[in-house]
Amino acid sequence: MRFVLPMVAALALACASGQHRAGGLAHDPNLITADEISRISAMTAYDVVKRLRPHFLASRGPTSIADPRPTTPVVYLDGVRYGDVSALVGIEASRIAAIRYISGPEAQQRFGGDNVGGAILVTTKE
Repeated sequence: MRFVLPMVAALALACASGQHRAGGLAHDPNLITADEISRISAMTAYDVVKRLRPHFLASRGPTSIADPRPTTPVVYLDGVRYGDVSALVGIEASRIAAIRYISGPEAQQRFGGDNVGGAILVTTKE
């Protein structure tokens, strides 16, 4: 019985340490926050994504043998379709509250079948 309490405490500590970053917040690799943006020098949303989460911009490769064209994410600004990834250049970094990447299947379910490459959701500050 003497060993049970220390083992339970060690197990709880090991489980908890893998889920948190410094400051106690869990890290979401598909989210860029305004706080992260404020810590870098970036003029546009494209600059932000390229510096902080370049994998958002990556092509997801062909989706089928019949259509060998590579797929890229579609950009949505405050819930409205805004364009392809090059449209991020037209969004000022200072206006951004958050940028989130969602996968192809999730983007297709949410926005329709032409979002096979996923979506980059930009939310602006009010």
